[in-house]
Parts: sequence; structure tokens; C-alpha cells
Amino acid sequence: MPVEVSIVVPCYNESERLLRAPLLEAASRCPNWSWVFVDDGSRDSTASVLQDLANQMERAQVLRLPENR
Repeated sequence: MPVEVSIVVPCYNESERLLRAPLLEAASRCPNWSWVFVDDGSRDSTASVLQDLANQMERAQVLRLPENR
């Protein structure tokens, strides 16, 4: 029986550093993993980058916090 895994990825102003390819590869290799990308009040385009990434993955969502904590 496959193990259910949830990966939480906190992000703050990561639009230029976020490596999409390794995340997409991990998602394709581990289809039973779910992903939660947390935008911690970023002031750059991190939220849209994360949403685009989540749209390419089957089990991913983006949680947007209004301010950095």
C-alpha cells in the first residue's frame, strides 16, 4: 500500500529562485504525494509562479497569506 505524503513548501519572495523542474519531476515520480505551497505574504510574483506550478501538478494547492509571518 503506498504511503500518503503531504509536502508543505513555504515561500517568501521566491519567484526568481523557485526551481520548477525538480518539483514537477518529484510530483511525476511520486503521484501519491500532495503538495501545499504557502506564499507567506510575498511582495513579488511568487503567488502567480506558485499557482502556475500548482496548475501543472495533479495534487497541489497554493495557500496565500496576506502578510509575512
